[in-house]
Amino acid sequence: MKHVAMDLPEGSERNIQLGLAGRDEAGRYSLCRLEGVAVEQSSGVIYQQSFESTDHGWHCTRGLDSAVSREGTSSLHLSGRQARGWNYISHALDAAILPASRYRLSCWLKVGSVEPSGPAPYLKIGLVDAEGDWIENHPTSTYDMNRTGQWQRLEAALETSLETVDGHLALERGSNDTATRIDLWLDDVRLELLEAP
Repeated sequence: MKHVAMDLPEGSERNIQLGLAGRDEAGRYSLCRLEGVAVEQSSGVIYQQSFESTDHGWHCTRGLDSAVSREGTSSLHLSGRQARGWNYISHALDAAILPASRYRLSCWLKVGSVEPSGPAPYLKIGLVDAEGDWIENHPTSTYDMNRTGQWQRLEAALETSLETVDGHLALERGSNDTATRIDLWLDDVRLELLEAP
């Protein structure tokens, strides 16, 4: 049984007396009985895509083409010219994103070229509330454009807000200003739950 009391703001040792029955000798009131149940929190991989098949659920923006590449390990090859838009390719998650929880978002990315040169690409998760309204974006580190042609791991640790219920992933171009011609590869996109309340 839990008890509560309201203290006077002056720091007096006396509690404020409420118009409730059941006050004990310490000036506390019993509100209700709460039963606690121990549960094991789930953690681990919530979403993972290694692009082993063409049925991956990612959608390119207009002007870009995607194809599963079989050079070495499988990856998603993106190429073409994108007129406008913030992202190159996106995916709506089919797993619920928990509120007030910690996650890790990561992927492997190899950039062959981005013309004209501009902001470096990165992966991001956009979080939404129960009405489907956008709350905020969480980006990974950006691709190091001084090392084009090399696979680089992009990563971010993030905490979701109390309103979060869902999200979507996108490979971002970092700008919406000019048309961009790209040639890049995306692999092993992963969202991991690290800690939930």
